[in-house]
Amino acid sequence: MSADEAMKQYTSMSHPLANSITITDFFVKTLRGRKSNLKTRIILLTTLVIFLNCTITNAQQWYTLNNGLIGNGAYNRVNALCNDTLHHVLWAGGAFQTTYSGDTINNLGYWDGSNWHPFIFMMPYDTFIGIGPTIENLMMYHDKLIMSRNGTTGNSHFVNEIDIDSNNFVAIGKFNNDIQAMCIYNDTLYVSGRFSAYKKPNILGAPWIPTSMIAKWNGQDFEPVGTGIGCGMEVSSLCVYNGKLIAGGLFECAGGNYCKNIAAWDGSQWSPMGIGIGGPVGNFDVLSINAVCSYNGRLYAGGFFDSSFYVPGQGLVVWDTTSNSWNGVGVKFGVVEAIKVIQEILYVGALQCFNEIYPWNCITTYNDTSWITTGKGPVSSGSTTILTIEEFDSGIYVGGKVKFIGDTPYIYTGFVARYDPTLLPITVSITQQICDGEIYNFNGQLISTTGLYHDTLTAQSGVDSIIVLNLTVISISSSISISNDTLTATGNGAVQWYNCSAQEIMPGETGNTFIPPFASEFAAIFTNMNCIDTTACVTYTGVNELQIADYKLQIYPNPANETVTITAENITEIVLSNLLEEIVQSSKYKIQSNTATIDISKLPRGIYLLRVQTNNGWRLGKVVKE
Repeated sequence: MSADEAMKQYTSMSHPLANSITITDFFVKTLRGRKSNLKTRIILLTTLVIFLNCTITNAQQWYTLNNGLIGNGAYNRVNALCNDTLHHVLWAGGAFQTTYSGDTINNLGYWDGSNWHPFIFMMPYDTFIGIGPTIENLMMYHDKLIMSRNGTTGNSHFVNEIDIDSNNFVAIGKFNNDIQAMCIYNDTLYVSGRFSAYKKPNILGAPWIPTSMIAKWNGQDFEPVGTGIGCGMEVSSLCVYNGKLIAGGLFECAGGNYCKNIAAWDGSQWSPMGIGIGGPVGNFDVLSINAVCSYNGRLYAGGFFDSSFYVPGQGLVVWDTTSNSWNGVGVKFGVVEAIKVIQEILYVGALQCFNEIYPWNCITTYNDTSWITTGKGPVSSGSTTILTIEEFDSGIYVGGKVKFIGDTPYIYTGFVARYDPTLLPITVSITQQICDGEIYNFNGQLISTTGLYHDTLTAQSGVDSIIVLNLTVISISSSISISNDTLTATGNGAVQWYNCSAQEIMPGETGNTFIPPFASEFAAIFTNMNCIDTTACVTYTGVNELQIADYKLQIYPNPANETVTITAENITEIVLSNLLEEIVQSSKYKIQSNTATIDISKLPRGIYLLRVQTNNGWRLGKVVKE
């Protein structure tokens, strides 16, 4: 079956708006229509959809952890997950009270692969289940669990160290405002946030030591990091990239340098990264850089920003080491809150389950080639936020303000869920172009504008097959004008001149300018990719009289078949040549003072250049042989 036959067959049965038209018909009718009125052709996606329907597997990707955890307030969530490889458990910290089954757990607990357990520690005067207040960060450092806790009142923000084997729980630092990020750099623990001072905890009268939004642990106490970071509000994200500690947040200076919302620390001094991320000095429209992460030699930064905030991306940007600048990643996100590299895959977690390709999923992955969905995972219920991503026991675990997974009816997941990365959905990316005025039928979506679109084929089990369409609408702007004996076509695309009266193309005439060899109606056909547009037909009558300078040169009849009479003042020589400037006649004319007649009966049909020499110089004209 030919492409034309397949198009006819599919359009006739797929959608009532589809017009059955062959490619040949479209080409010819466009030429005759001058400005085609057939631009309602619908391009349809068939084979790909059939293929994907045949390859959907019956497996599940997202799971609950015994329905997770329960809180009793609007701010309940899981802020941090930490893989404790020494004890083979997954720690979870945040703001929650009980397990789904009702067991008390209070902000800190661990998952052993089957069940939730609270952290129970002994004090001389009591036994405690869990920890208060809210836990913001968790990480393993020197075989101990490190956590940051933010209180509800000022000066009650702590960094704690837990020796799990001895059940020893101690505070190693106290800060005067929120602690938002932790990172290990050169085997040293760094913490950052909104604080401006710290002190040794549990020591009466210990002084507050100034430090600007970032500090490091020296084994005995915290200390400032250079002159710190200032001119802003917070350092909300940390990571290691190319041997440096990267700090992202909402600020404008670090170590005395201008650093817009992101800076690099090499162990001794701070430095900017290009012009930073965000607007001009004093402009804090970028609400924050919430996450920074190194992946395959590139640095990614996520947060709440788009082009209106002077950022070349929406939600996620990547650092270009060649140009020392930040670039978009080709996909638009909402607010990115978490980024994590696991098994050579970049995982991106977003607020409100929004990104351009998969708007119903808070988690999207990147394999250094393509953005891929993770199926029907955490979904929006109010304001869903992915705050943390971690690997444990061959699975991917996410936490945040996440309550449900799957499709309707939703499954309650209680702030944390598990994703099986071995069950990848089928994701196919296609790139298509259509002509301006055409409609692309993308499995029922009738599309007529340039953009990135997706369609989902869902199995009952939840594994989705995703089609991502990158559609470009090609618009050809064409026009035609005439000046003396020359037609000029203007537009974007390749040109072919067309004789409207004879309904045939002009062989070899493919330039933007055209001198017709005879009188007729002519148009220019523009082709760009597979798109065709035709100018209006203009009437060309030939040139009967050409006025040059102050001397009148008459050529008549013109066009002619037999002879042409030339009139000018004081003719001394006549030369006739073709358009290649090859002389075809030069000395066979009976020359009189002001009039000459030339015989063109034996010349081929076409256009010839006429040069007439007079006492006042050469005069130019054109002879058209019919």
